Amino acid sequence: MKLTVLTNDCVNKREFIAEHGLSLFIERDGKNILFDTGQSDIFAKNAKTAGVDLTKTNAVVISHGHYDHCGGVKFLHEHGVSSEVYLQKGALETRLALNPDGESCREIGCPELTEDLPVKKSFVEIEGARILFPGVTLIGGFGRKTDIKKQTQNNFYISKNGSLEKDLFTDEQILVLEEDLGLVIILGCSHPGVENCVSQALKHHPGKNVYAVIGGMHLSEEPEKNIKSAADFLKKTGASVVCPLHCTGTNAVCILKKALKSKCKGKPEDIVRPLGAGEEIIL
Repeated sequence: MKLTVLTNDCVNKREFIAEHGLSLFIERDGKNILFDTGQSDIFAKNAKTAGVDLTKTNAVVISHGHYDHCGGVKFLHEHGVSSEVYLQKGALETRLALNPDGESCREIGCPELTEDLPVKKSFVEIEGARILFPGVTLIGGFGRKTDIKKQTQNNFYISKNGSLEKDLFTDEQILVLEEDLGLVIILGCSHPGVENCVSQALKHHPGKNVYAVIGGMHLSEEPEKNIKSAADFLKKTGASVVCPLHCTGTNAVCILKKALKSKCKGKPEDIVRPLGAGEEIIL
């Protein structure tokens, strides 16, 4: 399989554009999957630069209902993507985050997707797990199982009937691909926790091992002890490749590289490979 990073928070290659968001294009066994769309049409601009033909997309997967993952959905038809868009139930709820003042909130969902847009006819709302293609599974609906009181990620809310409820991220889903060397696990933001996301992938694929973990791990605001815990967990899985993207955070990437004994960025033998927009990896 081949994975191309269309949108990420950083860029290392000329002519590509970075933005706070995530979008990946996955080519596997004649099927192409667009995983997330970033917050704008940057994913499409980078796709053109990378030589990725978005019109050949067979499925679009939205990991969860935050603007930096589903904001680009409204541009899909404009760029020739007419495939079904898979999202978990509740992904279009009104989502808010607490501002630094500790009192006011800001909108972080995708309210424009609740409008009567043509792309909505392509939406497929699912609950839990679903097989997309042979060897390719969506897993969602597991929410946060780690102790939310011990996490700094407790400033996210859902607005319902005029009141705010803690967002437990039951709308988040991951993509799992079965490869010869083991499972390739694609993460959006890992709001439910990296450990929980990977554990759910293994639960749905008994007897399989983890080969690669790729995507956002939402460790940028976590205390070092939580980052080390995630690193220790990934080490125990025996993963051969770890690609921390988007919301993982620079400090977390450094801790992951140290814990997993990787060397310099970009070498084939590295277990940790941070990738910028426009870069690709073949597994």
